[in-house]
Amino acid sequence: MVKLLGRFTPYYLGDRWRIALSLACGIASAVLVIAAVWPIRQLIDGVLLGTPADNTLATPLRSMPAHVAGLALAGLAGLLAIGSALTSALEKTLNARLREAMTMRLRVTLLDDVLSRPLNNFSGLRSGELVLRIIDDTGHVARLFCKTAPTILRYAATLLAALGTMFLVSWAMGLTGLVIVAVLAVMVTRSAGRLQSSSRAKRRTEGSVAGLTQEILRNLRFIRATGGESTTRALFASRNADALSTGVEETRESVRLEQRSQVANALAAFLVTAAGSWLVTRGQLSVGDLTLCLTCLTQLLKPVEKLNELTSTVTSALTRAERLAAFLPQATSKASSAKPVTARVGTGLLQLSGVSYGHSGQEPLLRDLNVTFNARESVWIRGASGAGKSTLIDLLLRLIEPTQGEIRLAGRPASAWPVAAWRSQFAVSLQTPYLFAGTLRDAVAFGNPPLDDAAIWRALDAAGLGDVVRELPEGLDHALSESGGNLSGGQRAKLSLARALAAQRPLLVLDEPLANLDPRSQAEVALALRALRGKRTVLLVSHQPVPAELFDRVLVLEGGRLHDVVQRELSQVAS
Repeated sequence: MVKLLGRFTPYYLGDRWRIALSLACGIASAVLVIAAVWPIRQLIDGVLLGTPADNTLATPLRSMPAHVAGLALAGLAGLLAIGSALTSALEKTLNARLREAMTMRLRVTLLDDVLSRPLNNFSGLRSGELVLRIIDDTGHVARLFCKTAPTILRYAATLLAALGTMFLVSWAMGLTGLVIVAVLAVMVTRSAGRLQSSSRAKRRTEGSVAGLTQEILRNLRFIRATGGESTTRALFASRNADALSTGVEETRESVRLEQRSQVANALAAFLVTAAGSWLVTRGQLSVGDLTLCLTCLTQLLKPVEKLNELTSTVTSALTRAERLAAFLPQATSKASSAKPVTARVGTGLLQLSGVSYGHSGQEPLLRDLNVTFNARESVWIRGASGAGKSTLIDLLLRLIEPTQGEIRLAGRPASAWPVAAWRSQFAVSLQTPYLFAGTLRDAVAFGNPPLDDAAIWRALDAAGLGDVVRELPEGLDHALSESGGNLSGGQRAKLSLARALAAQRPLLVLDEPLANLDPRSQAEVALALRALRGKRTVLLVSHQPVPAELFDRVLVLEGGRLHDVVQRELSQVAS
């Protein structure tokens, strides 16, 4: 466990002075709570009952009138209590800041890790699981460091202060308090096992409900189109029934533990009161001492009552920490050891040498690709659906890494490029573009260097979308819904192309650039691509016919291999 927690400690130690101040405030709050009872003890014994004082606190009060001394002691007790409340509030505020900062560091690190990892590293993970790790698991780990651990420290300080006070007043009362704490701790720990089991079962069923809910919301169109509403409703109800059952069982176990704790606490209070009263009647304990011990007992019982909750919280956080720790180290890819490239290389020369890609134990999807894409050359890569065109694009963009062979850019092997520097050479328009919710301006500027409005308008005009945007009341500030749902398929494709054109990068990868477009839009996009010929390295990946004026040569992807199409066949290929 120490090694596991050490993995996350650097994310916690970002604000050392806040950590030190928070821990000091927690300890001070616990000590001040106990210290606030001492004036009350003196008030009862020295002022109300007139018992001779045997402590230094009473010395300056002997010359005071009783009512003045009582007010002074009550005021001192109030000040100590206020001090405890203020230090506790400051501790919670600091811990909240530390928790949010640690959560942010973990989330940013994890997202950076996800963004830099080859896509084939995610083959065993679902998107919902990744979301839970980035959002939920990080929060629980940060809470363990910044809330649970300080709480345990504060409770430990409370236990020591309370037991120390009881022993200071009377060794018999101190020993009684120690035995009570030990017995209650054993009882709660034994009962906690059943509660933790039921809590884990509840979390599993809740996770199942959450996963199913996500699937339902993502597939509403499919569910309605296939008439699956009743089936979906029945499945959802069944999962929720399981969650109801485990939730009731968890509550039942919690209530049982609470009942046992309440009975045990009542017996503890009876035992301390009876023992203290017997000592008072024998003159071995004052009434103020008994009040002090009963107050200390109350403070002793609080940590014990929270023991099960703390155990459950720690167990849950450690489970999530294990998942995160197991996930993060996998992020190291071939690119992680790359030497930095200090200057932008803009030739657009791209070479594949003996490149193959396939999943372990299966036939390669792509095999022994040997091809050179020359600078400022336009190449049409065609192939039937399922031929591996999307896999080839992923390889070129280093979304996945080849299982064999080498890809070189501007004469440098991929291992010599950081992934971000490699991808900065490519502008991409994918067949299924994703658009974040935002504005049209944001959509064109996404992933690009800062662009002024003039550059955005040029890109929109080149993609054949400028006139449409000008007719919108908000223009570039027109709001896009998630995934660009308020645009047509053709408009989304043009917007994706505009984003790629605005990038002004030496290589342009276009995945089915003419798909989902009407004839007029196809002509507009073809005009924009014709203007790029001879200016950038353009790779048109499409199974549809492409006008001959858009490319210099054709490569056919078939059987996992790339084949050149000879010049005399170009007219047939493009028709």
